Amino acid sequence: MTYQVTNSVGESTTITVRITVLDKVEPALPVPPITEIPSTVDPLPPLKVDPIPSVDVPSIVDIKQ
Repeated sequence: MTYQVTNSVGESTTITVRITVLDKVEPALPVPPITEIPSTVDPLPPLKVDPIPSVDVPSIVDIKQ
């Protein structure tokens, strides 16, 4: 298709647009679902967190004024 284009200054030019329609569209590469991808990364080991030592905090009632 050919279009005549004129800009704001009055200069005109002809542009040719060629549209190609593919007879057969190749399907995209099949992407396996995430669950089927073999894991090459070792799962993270469980984080070792030291248990918070329990501190005996006197309740408000036990505090003597």
